[in-house]
Amino acid sequence: MKAAFHLICAALYGFVCYKDTQIVTGALLPIPFNGWSRFVWLTIVDLYMQTLYHSIGFILSVMSIKSHQAFDYWARALVGPIGIHTLPAITAHLDVFVYKHTTFSTSSVLKGISAFVTLYLIDLHYVFYTSGFWAYPILGELAAPFRLLFIVACTFVVFLGYVWLSLLDNVIHGNEKPAIKKSN
Repeated sequence: MKAAFHLICAALYGFVCYKDTQIVTGALLPIPFNGWSRFVWLTIVDLYMQTLYHSIGFILSVMSIKSHQAFDYWARALVGPIGIHTLPAITAHLDVFVYKHTTFSTSSVLKGISAFVTLYLIDLHYVFYTSGFWAYPILGELAAPFRLLFIVACTFVVFLGYVWLSLLDNVIHGNEKPAIKKSN
């Protein structure tokens, strides 16, 4: 079931990524004629993350590898929460039903989300300073302190996606708490 789920999702997202490269080209790109500039849109970043995630998930399923720490962390901290923010919300929820991913500390997940958001912000600002194009026009309207507040709010929304998927995971698979040892 896991292999089929990942194969279908990888094929679907791969096809959407391919079609995007056929439709949004040339002068339509944020930095004209620079294909990499499409990654200024979080939806595109998420589509490629989903394609890679499900491709790796398919390989791990076919090879019968039950759990892999890096794969589980990526699923819990980034792919799922960001997937809720954009198009792949359905597969982010289905993934919770299909997998029981390892649970990570909130601090660890916040570090991962913060690292992703920081890299994404660098990308947003690079595209703006190169082409004058803001992926989110509100960023161009906000003064620097409010832009920072907007970014913190977006990070919080991604974190809420993690919290939601973790709660759903606990309801479906049970809470993963270490057993308390009795001392004599």
